[in-house]
Amino acid sequence: MKALELENVSKSYKVVKKLRDEGETHLLGFRNLTKFFLGETFSILGTRTVTSITALDDVSFSIEPGQVVGLFGKNGSGKTTMLSILGGIFPQDSGTVRCFGYDYSTDLYEVRKYVVPVFGWLNAVTWAFTGRQNIEKFMMLHHVPPAQVAGQVDDLAKEIEIHDRLDDRVARYSQGMRVKIQVITAILLYRVRGRSLLLLDEPFIGLDVFSQRYLRDFVKYKMRHENFAMLLATHQPEDIEEICDEVIVIDEGRMVAKDSVDNLRRMVKKAENIQINYISSNGNALPDGFFQRTGVLEHRSLRRGKQIELDLLVEDSREALAWLVSDMVKAGCAITSLNTQPMKFEDVLVKIIEGGSS
Repeated sequence: MKALELENVSKSYKVVKKLRDEGETHLLGFRNLTKFFLGETFSILGTRTVTSITALDDVSFSIEPGQVVGLFGKNGSGKTTMLSILGGIFPQDSGTVRCFGYDYSTDLYEVRKYVVPVFGWLNAVTWAFTGRQNIEKFMMLHHVPPAQVAGQVDDLAKEIEIHDRLDDRVARYSQGMRVKIQVITAILLYRVRGRSLLLLDEPFIGLDVFSQRYLRDFVKYKMRHENFAMLLATHQPEDIEEICDEVIVIDEGRMVAKDSVDNLRRMVKKAENIQINYISSNGNALPDGFFQRTGVLEHRSLRRGKQIELDLLVEDSREALAWLVSDMVKAGCAITSLNTQPMKFEDVLVKIIEGGSS
């Protein structure tokens, strides 16, 4: 049985815009009065337009138990709308969504037993409660008596390094500690139900480097070992590359790709990065014309004091370096460092969204 299935899911929003009529300023007081009593929509009476914005357009995919799938797209691409639907916050307009065989439209009560949302933008914890009390609250929301898991809470809190603060009020917690409370809830729920779907929307947002690294490793190893199904939405391509089995790329509400990191790399025309630091004899960066050569796809220069950082995207680094180093030396550049690496996964994702796959 699949952990999650979406079939032809679509969602649109209605947007109301006020039409301004400079010739009717004498109605301003009346409009403000109706706005006060009846709200923004009524305050503009008949002077409005209503437009529809498509957030999701015919999206279909599935996630297997134990699979970690990344979700990547620009701001406004539909990621948060999708996760809000999957978290049961509001329904889709059309299509079918199932979690472990339960239909969101008819069995949402059952669905909520298995879905654990961890949204960086949503304060799900109650700040006046302690960490332990928040865990108990979450378990009750998922229809699990807290006493059923009470014996496991302290052990998990020790494992996730929050045991000494478990009985402090959450108002005194850092963002990373609040995320840890939700992670403990997810593990407990999985152990009770035997299956769980974890929805992660920017879970590492606002965390310090140490908390990010700890939680990233915890998701990557511990939660994968527990056989969680996970959907991870993030703007950090390195998180997707390191953690995820597959990646869903979404743009303007439509799914443009779903595949493994390696296969997505193959979809895009081969490219490699070359980074060179150099000092120019005349103090200026090399002109654009210097890079007008076959095989050079992009070039960027950034000055840092006397040093100039050159970042090149090329089809083949060996062919590019064959002429690049000698030509730079002839142009009076003193090279201080040189490094090559495969195309960044960030660039791969951008190329796919821009339609740059081969």
